[in-house]
Amino acid sequence: LMQNPAIFDGVPLFDPAHGNLMETGGAPSIDTMQAIMLKLLSQTDPFGESIMVQPRFVIVPVGYGFRMAQILESPQIDVEGIGSHTANALYNYRNQLTVVEEGTINALAGSGPAPWFMVGDKTHAKSIQVGYLNGQEAPTIRRSEVPGQLGYVWDIWLDWGITVVDWRGIARNNGVPLTND
Repeated sequence: LMQNPAIFDGVPLFDPAHGNLMETGGAPSIDTMQAIMLKLLSQTDPFGESIMVQPRFVIVPVGYGFRMAQILESPQIDVEGIGSHTANALYNYRNQLTVVEEGTINALAGSGPAPWFMVGDKTHAKSIQVGYLNGQEAPTIRRSEVPGQLGYVWDIWLDWGITVVDWRGIARNNGVPLTND
């Protein structure tokens, strides 16, 4: 997600050609949330028909969790030009959206912009798929004793792979550098 490599069609996963990239980065806000939701909701199938991918997950770097709670859990907001105590349309999504704070984004972004993502409901459009060898989702564990050595030796392995299935089920906001203020 962070490196944004080219996928099966030769275009990076997040790209204006796929309609899933917010070219101007920003922190989560009412406006940026609406914009990234519109990226998912305006996706079309290969025949040009609307598939309306319903937003399900918001994946943010650590530090945006409180902001996301404020955005989703506030029934009323102040809107410039409209006034205070205006209905917050995102409040209606508080039970539909799951916020996932992921520290790996912080570590990989360093002092640069920390992107965040919105993933749609997989019943509308899949995006990233994790596959397991022979369907075994739990690690294989083997314990053995080595002659002449006290204790046990543990071998633990898990065969899995990750692939992009479709770009229509995920969108990216390139974000801004996080501050400790």
